[in-house]
Amino acid sequence: MIQLPSGRVYLWYWVELPSGNMQVQQAYSDDSGATWTTSARWCLPEAVVYNTAGNGNTDYDEMNRLRAGILDGDVLLMASLRLANDGVGTGNTRDVLRQYASVDGGTTFTEVAESAASSAGTGKHPDVITHDGQLIIAWCAGGLSPYPSVARLSSPWQDFTAGDLIGVDGAETCTNQVPAAGSGKEVSDSDLALVVGDDGSIYMIHRATTDGGGGGHTGEGIIARSVDSGATWGYIGQSGISTLDSSTWWTTADSSTHPRDFSACWLEGRILLAHHWDASPGNEDNSIGVLYLGGSSTITMPGYGTGAPSSSARVSWDRTWIPIEAPGDCGWSQLGSGTVTLGSGALNVSTSSNSRYYTLNPTGTISGGLITRFRLMVNSGGSLTTDDVAVRLRLADSTDDYSVAIRFSTTGARVFDNNAGSAVGSDISIDMTSGAEFLVAMAGSSISVWYRAAPDSGSDRVWTEGPTSTSLTDDTSTPDVSNMIRWGHIASATSDSDWYEVHEVFELGGQYAGEDDSHLALGQDNPDELNPRSYATTPVYVDGGTSVQAVDGPTLVDDLWHIDTRYDYSFDRVFPSVSATPRVGWRSTADGQSELVAFKLSDLYATEHSRPMNDLYGLALFGTNYRECDLEGLEVGVGWVTIGTMQASDQRLESLDWARTGNTIIPDSANNDAVYLHYNEFAGGVFSVQGGGGSEHWKISRNTAGAWTTGTTKRPTLIVGGVSGGATASGLIGQIWAPSMVGIFYLDGADYSAFRLNIPNQNTADGYFQIGTMVMGPIEIFGTENSWGRTVETTAGSEVSVARDRTSRSKVYAPPARVVSLAWTDGVHQVQVEPGSEPDPDYILASTGGNADPVAARADTAYQLEGILRAHDGGHTPLVYLPLIPGNQSGPTNQTITRRAMHMLCRITGPIRIEGIQGEEAVDETVRASVILEEVV
Repeated sequence: MIQLPSGRVYLWYWVELPSGNMQVQQAYSDDSGATWTTSARWCLPEAVVYNTAGNGNTDYDEMNRLRAGILDGDVLLMASLRLANDGVGTGNTRDVLRQYASVDGGTTFTEVAESAASSAGTGKHPDVITHDGQLIIAWCAGGLSPYPSVARLSSPWQDFTAGDLIGVDGAETCTNQVPAAGSGKEVSDSDLALVVGDDGSIYMIHRATTDGGGGGHTGEGIIARSVDSGATWGYIGQSGISTLDSSTWWTTADSSTHPRDFSACWLEGRILLAHHWDASPGNEDNSIGVLYLGGSSTITMPGYGTGAPSSSARVSWDRTWIPIEAPGDCGWSQLGSGTVTLGSGALNVSTSSNSRYYTLNPTGTISGGLITRFRLMVNSGGSLTTDDVAVRLRLADSTDDYSVAIRFSTTGARVFDNNAGSAVGSDISIDMTSGAEFLVAMAGSSISVWYRAAPDSGSDRVWTEGPTSTSLTDDTSTPDVSNMIRWGHIASATSDSDWYEVHEVFELGGQYAGEDDSHLALGQDNPDELNPRSYATTPVYVDGGTSVQAVDGPTLVDDLWHIDTRYDYSFDRVFPSVSATPRVGWRSTADGQSELVAFKLSDLYATEHSRPMNDLYGLALFGTNYRECDLEGLEVGVGWVTIGTMQASDQRLESLDWARTGNTIIPDSANNDAVYLHYNEFAGGVFSVQGGGGSEHWKISRNTAGAWTTGTTKRPTLIVGGVSGGATASGLIGQIWAPSMVGIFYLDGADYSAFRLNIPNQNTADGYFQIGTMVMGPIEIFGTENSWGRTVETTAGSEVSVARDRTSRSKVYAPPARVVSLAWTDGVHQVQVEPGSEPDPDYILASTGGNADPVAARADTAYQLEGILRAHDGGHTPLVYLPLIPGNQSGPTNQTITRRAMHMLCRITGPIRIEGIQGEEAVDETVRASVILEEVV
């Protein structure tokens, strides 16, 4: 399987032909594996011929793993085969690898090479990755060196057997070979997978198939790493049961219980390892499991040795257990008569006035201590006062004895010093019925406990510090002779729990669990004692979609960078300075909730008001999808007050009688006060059946023109999307939500220190709130109305190209846009506002409210136009043009403008031209003025 940069995934797999021979098919997926389409039925140039095994027989009796890689568009396919000839000769191996290459995306392959039974290229379980401009192949080698082998190719067409192979000799072999029936050998067991980390490191995961290191290591999972594109390899970490460098990510005392058939990938800073498993007497071996190896954590395992901290010298577990086999069948002693059931992903322990628990007695010194991590869920029962459901830990050597129990109930956990007969620290409050994970470190008289809620498979493992102590009681009078870890239902009681994993490491030789002031039992000082991670020149995943990439250096201790939170649809995109178009704006994470966004007018907002710059204030929202919102003001000493409400269904777009036919909506009653809809005016808007709290909202894709009535006149039709079967067919309270709205607010002399947009709880057609562009500020009223003759020019955003044969093609680049030309050709007499005159200008009030301030001077229009251009740097800052504001004679009553012809988001294009008609400059001049506005879409 490979994935292309486009996201398409290709898969190759064996298919059996009617003859019994084998071919390879190809399939692809464009939806992350949800569905697959067969793209090539016979990819190999010839079928791989099957034959039964026998001395001297030709062809093959097994067709095993396929692995693929891609480089420069060419595909490499490696096939693991076993020769039917079971008499290949002394020292030779029946298991061979065949190499194919393709130039057409893997739909057809050409055979490049096949390893001979006597060559170093024999073996099994190949894997392929692409790294640093080359293909890297690794496999479990056969022959005389049963360790991983690596070949590096510059092309899929380069013979992998022709060059020098790289051996990865380590502590344990990865290939187990048995004598063939005739002569020679065949592979009976092997496992290997490759994965590339986001920092460019290559990890090789394999399994010890024989006890090469001594001490019972067969079945252990081992990991090696290369930081030089596969040229050299080193094993990372150690466990306490072997002094050999062969970091064990899996180890039990039972060689027949282990994951197998590895396949790995890198996911959010860690290795995701898919696998089957072997277990005996368990019989679920062909089930599929997934393990996470490594990853970010706020608590990290300590290092070993005396050198500087290194990611290749970290402590590994002595024993690992996950529920692929009952603990009593893989190295743990079991006691008690309670019932245990090995289920999907958990071991259920159920007791009724009895017990059932598992015990291990590892070797090690008291000062070396232990570290254990375990995860469980308490379904019922448990207790904080007895070991009904518990983990018991002991460090003892017949002279000293430290003993602790971690007890669990359905609501929490308690750390208990058994020798003192008292709790350590405060109880942990956590919902154990949902599961929790615990990390415990203990050495001498010290213990530290951390915990976190489970299940949590997120990439960032954040631990909460629990009880700690440096004064555990030492039982020197009746000390036990051995260390111990015991878990399950230890006391006789009635309880039910699920156990998901238990791992432990005890000291051996004074270098594994950590010693002295570096032991994890003394806690971890973050960030100084965290296992550091090197910077990389490629993006390295951290968490929450954030990656870090090194572009320069060096960095020093205590260097600190703050990464601001970024969003796919962040709110700052509503500002024209950030996003140039309403088509790219803000989205909330969901609807059905309120959203609040505040804007301060000055840094003194907490104690002082600011003037709003005019008594008429505007809030324009373009590209919206909801019905209503509020503009609020902050009054110092009082708090937030509502200035007014905006509704996208204002201007007679609500309480509409309607009927639905298919995906069309039409008027359903006569209405003498019918609103007239202009053609396609509400495309992008919403038709709502029951308003903001309703459940049926349909997006309008187009509308025809007409009056909303069934009378004899031109009537409109709305075309809507998202209508499902059984949707409401008619109603009396339909609403049209315009895709843009402008709120006009009469402040009536009021001042505020901040403004706030409040979108109340409501539903939408999209499942989220959206705003394309927002413009908020004082409304500049022209004291002299522009002359007749205003022009509005609308142009499409499409481009038509005509070929020489007169055929034409078109492409739409943008929505249509308007250009408005305004002029004051009749003249503006400026004597009342000229610098050389005594000012006593006539003024305009926006309302007759008692506290209303004038909003414009009659004679100021020309100077006003020039000032607006200067303040907004011409077309640099978008404005909102309102050709008409309805008068208000009854006091400060706010309005919402929703009709397309009555508002426009625009920029000033070109100069403000002022032409003198008569009079003396700066004294009593009468002038003409003009401005051109171009719509922003």
